[in-house]
Amino acid sequence: AGEQVAAAAAPEAGPAAEPEAAVVAAPAAPAGPDYAALFAAANIEEGKALSVKCAMCHDFTDAKKTLVGPPLYDMFGRDIASLPGVNYSAGPGSLSNVAGEWNADRLDRFLENPKKFAPATFMALPGMNKESERINMMAYIRSLTAGEPKPVE
Repeated sequence: AGEQVAAAAAPEAGPAAEPEAAVVAAPAAPAGPDYAALFAAANIEEGKALSVKCAMCHDFTDAKKTLVGPPLYDMFGRDIASLPGVNYSAGPGSLSNVAGEWNADRLDRFLENPKKFAPATFMALPGMNKESERINMMAYIRSLTAGEPKPVE
Protein backbone atom coordinates (compact mmCIF):
# COMPACT_ATOMS: atom_id res chain seq x y z
CA ALA A 1 0.00 0.00 0.00
CA GLY A 2 1.50 3.28 -1.06
CA GLU A 3 1.27 6.36 1.05
CA GLN A 4 0.61 9.69 -0.46
CA VAL A 5 2.26 12.72 0.99
CA ALA A 6 0.38 15.95 0.57
CA ALA A 7 2.55 18.82 -0.51
CA ALA A 8 2.32 21.76 1.80
CA ALA A 9 1.00 24.79 0.10
CA ALA A 10 3.44 27.66 0.08
CA PRO A 11 2.15 30.71 1.90
CA GLU A 12 1.20 33.56 -0.31
CA ALA A 13 3.84 36.23 -0.50
CA GLY A 14 2.79 39.48 1.10
CA PRO A 15 4.27 42.90 0.53
CA ALA A 16 8.08 42.82 0.67
CA ALA A 17 9.38 43.74 4.10
CA GLU A 18 12.12 46.31 4.41
CA PRO A 19 15.42 44.58 5.19
CA GLU A 20 16.61 45.27 8.72
CA ALA A 21 19.85 47.18 9.03
CA ALA A 22 22.63 44.84 10.06
CA VAL A 23 24.27 45.62 13.35
CA VAL A 24 28.02 45.51 12.92
CA ALA A 25 30.22 45.17 15.95
CA ALA A 26 33.30 47.32 16.21
CA PRO A 27 36.45 45.44 15.27
CA ALA A 28 37.93 43.67 18.23
CA ALA A 29 41.29 44.79 19.49
CA PRO A 30 44.00 42.36 18.50
CA ALA A 31 44.37 39.69 21.13
CA GLY A 32 47.60 39.94 23.06
CA PRO A 33 49.79 37.06 24.07
CA ASP A 34 48.42 34.47 26.47
CA TYR A 35 50.85 35.37 29.23
CA ALA A 36 49.54 32.72 31.63
CA ALA A 37 50.38 29.98 29.11
CA LEU A 38 53.69 31.59 28.16
CA PHE A 39 54.76 31.92 31.79
CA ALA A 40 53.71 28.32 32.51
CA ALA A 41 56.11 27.19 29.77
CA ALA A 42 58.88 29.66 30.65
CA ASN A 43 62.34 28.60 31.77
CA ILE A 44 63.26 30.64 34.86
CA GLU A 45 66.87 29.40 34.78
CA GLU A 46 67.27 30.69 31.22
CA GLY A 47 65.83 33.99 32.38
CA LYS A 48 68.36 34.07 35.20
CA ALA A 49 71.17 33.41 32.71
CA LEU A 50 69.91 36.28 30.53
CA SER A 51 69.87 38.61 33.52
CA VAL A 52 73.69 38.68 33.61
CA LYS A 53 73.56 41.42 30.96
CA CYS A 54 71.26 43.45 33.18
CA ALA A 55 73.21 42.95 36.41
CA MET A 56 75.66 45.69 35.46
CA CYS A 57 72.88 48.23 36.08
CA HIS A 58 70.24 46.38 38.15
CA ASP A 59 70.34 44.48 41.45
CA PHE A 60 68.31 41.25 41.42
CA THR A 61 68.76 40.43 45.11
CA ASP A 62 66.51 41.06 48.09
CA ALA A 63 69.02 43.73 49.18
CA LYS A 64 67.26 45.92 46.58
CA LYS A 65 70.29 48.12 45.93
CA THR A 66 69.92 50.96 43.50
CA LEU A 67 72.72 50.78 40.95
CA VAL A 68 72.54 52.72 37.68
CA GLY A 69 68.94 51.48 37.42
CA PRO A 70 66.37 50.41 39.99
CA PRO A 71 66.50 47.04 41.75
CA LEU A 72 64.39 44.36 40.06
CA TYR A 73 63.58 42.27 43.15
CA ASP A 74 59.83 42.49 43.80
CA MET A 75 59.40 44.47 40.59
CA PHE A 76 56.44 42.50 39.21
CA GLY A 77 53.28 44.26 40.38
CA ARG A 78 55.16 47.36 41.61
CA ASP A 79 54.12 50.79 40.36
CA ILE A 80 56.30 51.95 37.49
CA ALA A 81 59.08 54.39 38.50
CA SER A 82 57.95 54.30 42.13
CA LEU A 83 60.98 53.50 44.27
CA PRO A 84 62.30 56.38 46.37
CA GLY A 85 65.92 57.30 45.81
CA VAL A 86 66.06 56.05 42.21
CA ASN A 87 67.06 58.50 39.50
CA TYR A 88 64.29 57.65 37.02
CA SER A 89 64.08 59.37 33.67
CA ALA A 90 61.80 62.40 33.92
CA GLY A 91 59.74 64.55 31.61
CA PRO A 92 57.62 63.73 28.58
CA GLY A 93 58.13 60.18 27.34
CA SER A 94 59.84 59.04 30.53
CA LEU A 95 59.07 56.13 32.83
CA SER A 96 58.04 58.67 35.46
CA ASN A 97 55.10 59.57 33.22
CA VAL A 98 53.91 55.99 32.67
CA ALA A 99 50.93 55.11 34.85
CA GLY A 100 50.25 51.68 36.24
CA GLU A 101 52.27 48.83 37.60
CA TRP A 102 54.72 46.44 36.04
CA ASN A 103 52.61 43.58 34.71
CA ALA A 104 53.34 41.04 31.97
CA ASP A 105 52.13 43.24 29.11
CA ARG A 106 53.97 46.40 30.18
CA LEU A 107 57.18 44.58 31.03
CA ASP A 108 57.05 42.64 27.76
CA ARG A 109 56.66 45.83 25.73
CA PHE A 110 59.42 47.54 27.72
CA LEU A 111 61.87 44.66 27.34
CA GLU A 112 61.13 44.37 23.63
CA ASN A 113 61.89 48.03 22.95
CA PRO A 114 62.53 50.32 25.94
CA LYS A 115 62.74 53.47 23.80
CA LYS A 116 59.41 52.74 22.12
CA PHE A 117 57.74 52.10 25.50
CA ALA A 118 59.24 55.23 27.10
CA PRO A 119 61.27 57.26 24.59
CA ALA A 120 63.05 59.28 27.29
CA THR A 121 64.12 56.27 29.36
CA PHE A 122 67.73 55.91 30.50
CA MET A 123 67.70 52.18 29.65
CA ALA A 124 70.94 51.46 27.77
CA LEU A 125 70.05 48.12 26.19
CA PRO A 126 68.13 48.36 22.91
CA GLY A 127 65.71 45.57 23.78
CA MET A 128 65.14 41.85 23.44
CA ASN A 129 63.76 40.77 20.07
CA LYS A 130 62.98 37.15 20.89
CA GLU A 131 59.68 36.65 22.69
CA SER A 132 60.97 33.47 24.35
CA GLU A 133 63.87 35.39 25.91
CA ARG A 134 61.56 38.13 27.16
CA ILE A 135 59.15 35.60 28.66
CA ASN A 136 62.00 33.72 30.37
CA MET A 137 63.39 37.00 31.73
CA MET A 138 59.97 38.12 32.94
CA ALA A 139 59.33 34.75 34.60
CA TYR A 140 62.67 35.10 36.38
CA ILE A 141 61.90 38.66 37.50
CA ARG A 142 58.44 37.54 38.66
CA SER A 143 60.06 34.80 40.76
CA LEU A 144 62.15 37.35 42.67
CA THR A 145 59.92 37.93 45.65
CA ALA A 146 59.81 36.98 49.31
CA GLY A 147 56.21 35.80 49.00
CA GLU A 148 54.13 34.22 46.31
CA PRO A 149 54.79 35.60 42.82
CA LYS A 150 52.20 38.09 41.66
CA PRO A 151 49.50 36.73 39.31
CA VAL A 152 50.15 36.97 35.60
CA GLU A 153 47.61 39.28 33.97
